[in-house]
Amino acid sequence: MACRRLGSNTYWGQVHFAFTTSDGSGAYNTSGILVGTQLRGTTHSLGREFLAVWTAERME
Repeated sequence: MACRRLGSNTYWGQVHFAFTTSDGSGAYNTSGILVGTQLRGTTHSLGREFLAVWTAERME
């Protein structure tokens, strides 16, 4: 999967991001926000008919 579009902003004192990737089933739209050391986001795929809500945290 290659990232086709990437956007981010830091308005309101937070980092928000969004990007689009794709594979043989179609596009995946991912967006999220950085909260402290944690990323919180969603990934949506029309081709696979799912919405994933996820979190990620950097391990030190």
